[in-house]
Amino acid sequence: MTTLDEIHSIVHALLQSATREDLLQVCALAEIEGEGKTTHALLRQVRRYLCSDEVEKSEDEGFSVLQQMVKTLKATPSPDPTEMPSNSQQSASTTTAAVTTGPIFRREYKIFGQIGDVGQKDKITFLSLMHQIEAGLAKGYKEREVVEGVIRAINPASRLRSYLEGKPTLTLVDVRRVLRSHYRESDATELYYQLSRARQEVKETPQEFLIRTMDLQQKVLFVSKEVTAGPKYEAAQVRAMFLHSLQTGFRSEIVRIDMRPYLQDPTVVDEELLEKLNIAASHETERQQKLHSSKHVTVSSLANSSESESEAPKTPTPSFPKPNPLAEDVRELKTQVAALVCALQTRGNISADQTQRNPRPRGPARRWGCQRCIEQGVGDHCRHCFRCGSPDHLIRQCTSGNDSGLLPRDKQ
Repeated sequence: MTTLDEIHSIVHALLQSATREDLLQVCALAEIEGEGKTTHALLRQVRRYLCSDEVEKSEDEGFSVLQQMVKTLKATPSPDPTEMPSNSQQSASTTTAAVTTGPIFRREYKIFGQIGDVGQKDKITFLSLMHQIEAGLAKGYKEREVVEGVIRAINPASRLRSYLEGKPTLTLVDVRRVLRSHYRESDATELYYQLSRARQEVKETPQEFLIRTMDLQQKVLFVSKEVTAGPKYEAAQVRAMFLHSLQTGFRSEIVRIDMRPYLQDPTVVDEELLEKLNIAASHETERQQKLHSSKHVTVSSLANSSESESEAPKTPTPSFPKPNPLAEDVRELKTQVAALVCALQTRGNISADQTQRNPRPRGPARRWGCQRCIEQGVGDHCRHCFRCGSPDHLIRQCTSGNDSGLLPRDKQ
């Protein structure tokens, strides 16, 4: 069976020897306008069409289009049959042309997705980008082609693209290091710690928790292989920690018990874990639904029985209200609280009215000492009567202006 690369080479070899009429038929097949153009322009236009996104993004990656072109070019008769080479010579020349000119017709290396800035939504992840780089190298693309494809996938408005395009010499190793810093990827030790502390969140399903833990496992292995400095973790060690985190991280005890035999097997594969976990989670969900429905049925049956009992005819019996001491205490307590609240509000209103009144004006503060000491500036040390200035008595014993005066403290 002819592969896509082989049929690309065959079409390229046939186009090299095609005439203008052949190229016009190919343009008509591809619905390309070719009237009034030279042979070289037609050839360039057909090649551009085969490398376009319309052909590459089709379901068969343009395989059916190439087959139609091969049939059209091979069905076109040659102008001089006597000069046509034999079948063996023609096949040999076609094969030689395919080998020599095949790489010229190869499609351009592209990264599916965009490398955006930090925090940008819908950007390609770091592991997906590294996977596409490895896939491009495995398909035979040169290192420089891969580097150019990575640069073209970066957001045109990003400073990262401007920086990479400005570097004169840029290797794939340098691009990997720059992208790792741009994505702010953690080192192997931090990722291994996250793997050891992984647990199922409250709003996370068991399947989502397993996928997240599997992603952490792959990141630890990838970073351990990429970095040259720092600790590295072996695959067996990371696998053992992965299984241990799963065994102790599920929130449901039933799921933990069902998955324990598989998690204790170090040779279990991820696909089998996904399958068994899906079965265990489905059983747990079904069990919860059954328990919920049984509780609902029990409550409904009790309600129906109470309704049937209430609907049944009963003989009227005299009923007397029973005293409830607790209700009486609560009622009395409410009354006391209401009275206390009313009293506090009244007191608060009175105090507010008092504070709103203007304070009574007071005269100037009297200075210490008699008039003579005040004038001399020694009022603080005055021991005279403040009224008459006599050193024999104080103002409370002064009789000046007072017939009786005040008695001394020891005679009162």
